[in-house]
Amino acid sequence: MRKAKTIFFAGMTAVLIGLLAFLGVARTVYAADYTWDNGSVADNNWSTPANWNPDGTPNAGDNVIFDATSDTGCIADNVNDNLASISLNAGFTSTLTLNADFVGGTSNELTLTGDLTVNSGIVLCMGDTSTANGTGIVINAANMTVGENGLVSANGQGFGPTLGPGHGIRGVGNIGTGGGYGGSGGKDMDGDAGGSPYGTQSSPAALGSGGGTGLNATGGYGGGAVKLVASGTVTVDGTLSANGTGSGGSRTYNGGAGSGGSIWIASGTVTGSGTISVKGATVNRYYGIRYAGGGAGGRIDLSGITYNFTGSLTAAGGSGFQDGQLGSVLLPASYLNNVTLDHNITLGNDLNITGSFTVETGATLTTGGDITVGTTLTVNSGGAIILVGDTHDVNGGTAGNPNGSGPTITAADIVIASGGSIHADGQGFDGQQGPGRGIRGAGNLGSGGGYGGNGGKDMDGDAGGSPYGTASAPTALGSGGGRGNRAQGGFGGGVIK
Repeated sequence: MRKAKTIFFAGMTAVLIGLLAFLGVARTVYAADYTWDNGSVADNNWSTPANWNPDGTPNAGDNVIFDATSDTGCIADNVNDNLASISLNAGFTSTLTLNADFVGGTSNELTLTGDLTVNSGIVLCMGDTSTANGTGIVINAANMTVGENGLVSANGQGFGPTLGPGHGIRGVGNIGTGGGYGGSGGKDMDGDAGGSPYGTQSSPAALGSGGGTGLNATGGYGGGAVKLVASGTVTVDGTLSANGTGSGGSRTYNGGAGSGGSIWIASGTVTGSGTISVKGATVNRYYGIRYAGGGAGGRIDLSGITYNFTGSLTAAGGSGFQDGQLGSVLLPASYLNNVTLDHNITLGNDLNITGSFTVETGATLTTGGDITVGTTLTVNSGGAIILVGDTHDVNGGTAGNPNGSGPTITAADIVIASGGSIHADGQGFDGQQGPGRGIRGAGNLGSGGGYGGNGGKDMDGDAGGSPYGTASAPTALGSGGGRGNRAQGGFGGGVIK
């Protein structure tokens, strides 16, 4: 009888388990912690089971940890989606490289059910250049943290030299021009134009473009693209960047610099005191002179988030014979209402502020766009607004010899406290550029730039630049001084209106 009862209850248990499975009642599956140890195979690939402790590859719901267990690089070649978390912790100073198709070997978009934490080391986000504008990396997570010693980078992960929608070119004199994206790339010293802007300020996802190749060096690479989607908070105390890279050469016939790429934080609250950057690259000097064009800044969109960031936010263009133009930075409409700026922002697009705008001590707004303030603009002691000139704007000149222009500030009242500043010092044309540019004289000395009057001659009697523009309603940039044998000429002043 006991045996019969045992068989009966065993049968009933099997039936119950089957019924629960049929009804969709699943047993609990506990997440595992997988720590990178780059095991006995040591091929640095995520997809190799022996590279993890315990052996095996992390699956959906698992936590992934990089720490001092193995301070070696990891190539994310085939990652399972819907991991619980990824953490780069103290002791790991190497690079986790996210391939362009790293999710399942086919997709650029990863979803974490928990958090991404980068307290140390580097997360490198590769770009895919197989489409017209290219694509970058997309990460969805609850919270994302880039610690003080952490870096999430797409630097140089865009289009290569002479590639991309805004690529620079190799000019007639065998010098490279700068790549464009959020603005135009810089021209070379022979006047060959840099790459053109493309893409959109809103929801930017394109890769940056490469600089033109010179005779003695290839051009730089454009920045890549990173999109972050958070249901909670994105904290940047370290660096989040998609900068362009410069040419490797430092000779006369140098390559042009790459443009910045894209950073789009689509949701969540952004906080922290680190750096968010899509800078265009700067070209090297040769005997003090930059012959090739600088890269344009890229694009940042933070318009869909809650903005509590207090660090540095920049879409600066890179320096060259002609600098690359500034890129764009979009801020939330909710932030642009009675703004008190307590950190540094560099952008090229217009700012429209409802109510008042106060620049606090230690804060700097560097802009190539117009500023419109509903009520009072105040720059407190130690605060600054720098107005960057646009050396590409014809503005009454010619395409080959533009007058340039600068931003306009519009406000009901403007108050500049003692020790505060609004300035455009040195924000005009670079050395030996502009309608009244100085020249390199017969004795290899530079003459002075002209604008409101003639520039000064050098000691050999070579004439300075000529006057131009109008005394009434002046909007042209100042011209640069002539270069010497081994030195760049001085920069002209910008425009304040």
